[in-house]
Amino acid sequence: MRTLHVAALAFPTPQGTQAAIHSMLSALAAAGHETHLYCYPRHVESAQRDPEPPAPYRVHRVPSRRAQRSTRSGPSAEKLLLDAALASNLESLCDQLQPDLVVAHHVEAALCCLRLSQPALFLAHTSLSAELASYFSPAWAACCTWLGRQLDRQLCRRSARALAVSPLLAERLSAEVGRTVSPIAVPWPLPREAPAHGKAQARATLGLAEDAEVALYAGNLDAYQGLSELLEPLERLVHERPRLRWLVATESDPRALARTLAGTELAGRTMFTALADESARRRVHAAADVALVPRSAPGGLPIKLLEALARGTPVVTTRRACAGLPIPEGALVRLERAEDWRAGIARVLDGALPDREAGRAYVASHHAASRFVSDLISHAGALRDARSSPLP
Repeated sequence: MRTLHVAALAFPTPQGTQAAIHSMLSALAAAGHETHLYCYPRHVESAQRDPEPPAPYRVHRVPSRRAQRSTRSGPSAEKLLLDAALASNLESLCDQLQPDLVVAHHVEAALCCLRLSQPALFLAHTSLSAELASYFSPAWAACCTWLGRQLDRQLCRRSARALAVSPLLAERLSAEVGRTVSPIAVPWPLPREAPAHGKAQARATLGLAEDAEVALYAGNLDAYQGLSELLEPLERLVHERPRLRWLVATESDPRALARTLAGTELAGRTMFTALADESARRRVHAAADVALVPRSAPGGLPIKLLEALARGTPVVTTRRACAGLPIPEGALVRLERAEDWRAGIARVLDGALPDREAGRAYVASHHAASRFVSDLISHAGALRDARSSPLP
């Protein structure tokens, strides 16, 4: 099967959606399917630093005389221009490749694919009705929620078939749209667990004391992530636990968060580090005693959650952030309420560790590459059958 995946974003970058798309495409390519990605030009910094990174699939990029300047999530004038260029060249790329299946990842790509003569499968990565308002002033919240809901509805209804990256997102979109949106389990690799001596080495590299209690947040710093939920409980914990350190691993600009923390005791206990590649991800998870996974916008797949489970890092998160995934209860500390963060983190630091192997076993089975490939082929077959069936 030849698939063309359309994604209106810079690629590759160390962000959850990009990582999920890479994992999906890699799974298809490893299974012997011809796999193509159409996306934005490379980000200016990565283009200057490295040549086109190797991948088991072919990457096609929007024609542009310059690299993309920003990788921040959310709307921007630059993205609108790139979306227009992506849409205008998409039909000719389809004519050239003749794909058996076109997959539109996320909202902007789905809008671009509406013009195609070939029906596309829409794979939703988030709910705009829940997330769009986080990129604007609170004064615009009601308007953004309404607009996001309209876009969600129209794209799910007008796409030939709609899928979602989590059960909660599929349920939410199905209720809003009035048609079935099916969940599909994003494949995720299971890296080797870090050896016991790796923690001391990772902490030494990061400048952390070997006996520190390290709480990790690894991901972008956009508002929809819900980092604000962590600040008060972490501030209380640093008063109670003098060895506690908050390790924030991100490729986002940390200055806004640093300004928020200024003048607090937590500011002196917070360390920022880069999260640019696999070695950085392995290092921060090896150094951590617990990974924190908040999320204020419901439905989207928290890649940082899969990453921590796959690496055997103990996780504290909320039921909302689990996005309806059937994760075994013993694999993590799952909070019912945001105000329970302090107690949940303290439980893990005091030795009430989740079952690391249960988390790794869940990722190995539920997020296996073979399962994703089989499910996508099944949806492609249903889409093909629907197109070939005569009208009643």
